Order: sequence, then C-alpha cells, then structure tokens
Amino acid sequence: MRTMEKEDLIVTAGSRKDNLLFGRWRQKGAAAVVWLLLLLFVFIFGNNEVCAEESVSGEVKAGTHAVTKGTNIQVRAGTPVTGKIVATLNSGVAVIIESETDGKDGVLWYYITSKKPVVSGYVRSDLIDIGGTSAEDIKAGRTMTIAFNDVKVRHLPSLSGNILCKLSYGTSCVFNGAEYDAQGGYYWYRVTFSGVNGVTSGYVRQDYFNSDDYGEKLRDRGFPDSYISKLMILHGLYPGWDFEAYDPVSALDWEGAAKAQQGFSKVENISGTAESVSSDSVLAESTWIQSHLKEASYDDLRSGFASGLGIGSISELFSDEENGDSHISWKEATLSQIKYYMDPRNFMVTDSGELNTSFFMFVDGKDSTGTSSKGVETILSTTSMKGNLPDESSVTYAGLVTDLSLSSKVNPYLVAARLRQEHGRSTGDDLINGNYPGYEGYYNFFNIQANGSNPVVNGLKYAKSQGWNSRRKSISGGLSFLAQNYFYRSVPQDTLYKHRFNYSGKDISHQYMESLYAPHYEAKNVYKGYGTDINSASEYKFLIPVYKNMPSEPEGKP
Repeated sequence: MRTMEKEDLIVTAGSRKDNLLFGRWRQKGAAAVVWLLLLLFVFIFGNNEVCAEESVSGEVKAGTHAVTKGTNIQVRAGTPVTGKIVATLNSGVAVIIESETDGKDGVLWYYITSKKPVVSGYVRSDLIDIGGTSAEDIKAGRTMTIAFNDVKVRHLPSLSGNILCKLSYGTSCVFNGAEYDAQGGYYWYRVTFSGVNGVTSGYVRQDYFNSDDYGEKLRDRGFPDSYISKLMILHGLYPGWDFEAYDPVSALDWEGAAKAQQGFSKVENISGTAESVSSDSVLAESTWIQSHLKEASYDDLRSGFASGLGIGSISELFSDEENGDSHISWKEATLSQIKYYMDPRNFMVTDSGELNTSFFMFVDGKDSTGTSSKGVETILSTTSMKGNLPDESSVTYAGLVTDLSLSSKVNPYLVAARLRQEHGRSTGDDLINGNYPGYEGYYNFFNIQANGSNPVVNGLKYAKSQGWNSRRKSISGGLSFLAQNYFYRSVPQDTLYKHRFNYSGKDISHQYMESLYAPHYEAKNVYKGYGTDINSASEYKFLIPVYKNMPSEPEGKP
C-alpha cells in the first residue's frame, strides 16, 4: 500500500489541511484575488501593441499588405465616416493595414498607410483588396488587353502628355512598368503593342485595361506570349471561351514536326492558262477555273467536288480529255507552305483584330456544347444532303447526322463539315448516289478507303464489305469509324487540326487527308453551324497545339 504524502493531504477532499487552506483564503486572500484579476485585465487588454501584432480582427493582421480597388476612394482622417477627407485614391495603390474599427455606418473600416502617394487615414474595408497585386508589382512582360474603344496612348504618364495614337477594344499590350501620377491620382502603364500609325509604345491609364488576370492564366497553362497576345483578343470578345494548350507528346520540336509533314502534304498545282498566284488562292484566282466553273465557289473546289457543267469530282479537272490539256494536279507542299498552315497563330485573329473563323479547327470535337440540328442543316444546306433522305422520307440528313453524332459523343458540326468537305455541292456523286454499276445500293458518305487509281470502286468495295446498303448505315458506320479511329483513339485526334496534322510524334501517316487547306475550310463551315450562337455569352472549348522551340513570329503566308 502506498504511503500518503503531503501533496495528497492538500488535494484530498475533506482533509483537515484542505479546510485550513481554504479557510485562510477566505480570511486573507480576497485582496490577492482582486489584484490577480487586475493583473490579468492589464495583460490582456492594456497591452495594445502586443495584441495588435497578433491580429486586427482575428483575420487580418496589422501590417498586412493590400491594394486599393475601385475609383475615387476617400481616405478620411480622425474618424471613419465623418472624418475629413485628406486624399482620394484609385485602384492599384499599395497600402498597409494598421488597424480596423467599426464605423457608425455599420461598415468595417481600415486605418491604412501608403508610401505612394504618402497618405494615411481610414478607408472602407470593401475598397481594399487583401492579397491583391499593386500596379508596381505587376511583372514586366505581362500581356493585357484594352477594355474600351479609342483609348488614348500618351507620351507622358499623365493627362498632360501628348496623344500618340488611339487603341481599340481588345488590343493586346505588353506591360513594361507603371508610374504614378500624383496630380491625377492614377497609375499609368508603360506598354508596347503592334504598330498603330507607326507608334508601338506609350503610356495608357490603368483603368483602361481589362481587370482580370487571364493573360497570366494562359501563361500558366503553357501558352507562349506570341499565342497570348492573340488569345487575349479572343478572350475580350468571347470571355466564355476556354483555351487549352495541347503540348505534343513528342520529342519533335517545331522545325522537326513541320519537316515530318513533308511527303504527307499536298497543294493544288494549276498549269496551262492559269495565272501564277499564291498557293492559298490558286483555285479562286485561276482564270481558267473561273471561266469554266462560273458559280462554283473556292470552298467547293477545295472540298473536292464542284457544281456546274456536270463536274462531280475535282479529279475530273486534272485533265481535259477532249483537248488533251492538263490543267490541275496535286504537288508536294513546300516546307514554307507547311509551316504557314501548321502554325496555329495564323488562324486565331484577323489583322483587324476580329475572330478568324478558321480558329474553329481547334474546337473540341468531343464537346457538343451549343450545337443543334439547325446548325447542321445550315452546314449542309447547299449540298445534296439538304432535306430528307430519299430512302427515309420522314428523316432529314441534318436530324440523322445530329442524332448519330451525339450518340457517338462527337461534335455534329465537325461531322457535317466533313461530309460537306467530301461531297461539296455535288448533286450526288458516285460514292453516295447508290447507282454505280456493280455496287448499286451501296454508299460511302465519308469516302473511307476511297483512294488509289480507282477511288470510287475502292470506296464502294469497302462500303459493301461493311454492309452499308443504306444511307443511314453508311453515315452511322462512317461516323463510328471516325469516333474510334480519330476522336477516341489512344492518342486522340479530336480536332479538325489534329485530323490533318498528327503531331503526337507517333504514326505521322495517321492523318485523314493530305490537303494542307482541308481543316482551314472545314473550320469555316463549322463556324457557319454555330452562327448567331457565337457571342460574348457562348462557352466553347478549344484545344490548341503548342510546339517546342517555336519562332517568336509565325510563318508568313507563302
């Protein structure tokens, strides 16, 4: 048994020593208790400096760095709400929160100090951005866009500076520094931009820029500045669009990726009486083509088929059998041509700062947001696929394409654009009219395996092997082929761009076509499908390739 010690006597209930101890406290310790409580009070509430170092409100510590937000922010001396206004600040001013207090207006106020401008006083807490970035802390090289039209660029950081030029809404600028105008109360950003009347730099007031940090977000996603400057313009026009940098899973850099396309890339070659023009407009500007095809559009010629004069396929234009005169053929593209059509930066915005409709070659082919059968109908409206199926009079081509695409989780506009690309305005060529001798009743709407010396026979032979003995079966089967072999393959080729440029570094020959122009023109038809749905509230996702070691400027038009 343990022997009881003195400490046990003190804490044991009912012990004599316990009673004596508390008896003494009752007789002599009251004053000591009072003094102890006073000391605690002074320690907790009287030492303001210690408490201030701990916290201002339990959330914001004294000495916290913050920035102002808004315009005409009143700084008051003495007391919040009614104190004398000693200064007026605008957004982006760096401040330090010294303390806080509740105002008579029921709002929390901060007592702040600032070094530029030199000022101190009370400011409403809702006009202070804790953790925000001041104008002077913005990193040089950051890209930002103009938020209004006719924004003046001045040669000095104040309203007294001479006007050098005016910038329009969405203009992309590169930030190079900030200077504070004490008289006007604003920061002015020193920026550079694409030349306007020979001017490439100057000062723009801080509040004329878009306020978000989207440019930094794009940089964090892996986009280089040469992309960001263009994507920021698109972001200003369509803030709901999402841009994802798709970095090639490959050791190939830009130069290597472009060279790998040699031998797999074709452009049209026109001889005879054709004019010598750039590769991008040879068909459109050829006097021979214009005189022989009249109303046929450049788009339709590029797609492979033309209307007028009973011409079904552009291959029929390769030679004039009656006169033995060769007019059109395909030739290998030059490296310069490949680089131009392969560089995403050439197809983002126009020279005037508007959307380049070819940008839709990057729209996510697995995302059907904003699509409808009406849009598909628009894309197919000038083809033989307008209206109803001949063998299913109650079913429209547009409705069928839409339903089958959504079931396959593929964007129906990309499918419709591909059908248009393959068959143009044709009134029904041999691959889709079901009348070709030996293959009556068979159809190949996506021209799968339609290659070699006799593409029609090879294409219909494949259709027969697949059992595509109806238009529905051909469209459904061809769409399944696209989904499995492109959109949802192990290394997805899920944009029109990727169908043409397989830049994964694996199986470079796995590309849907050789024509350099194909995604460029298919994208324009996809754009037609979206139509009026393309606005500032639209939300689409774009997968944009970023190659390694790309030049700072894109390849010029050959």
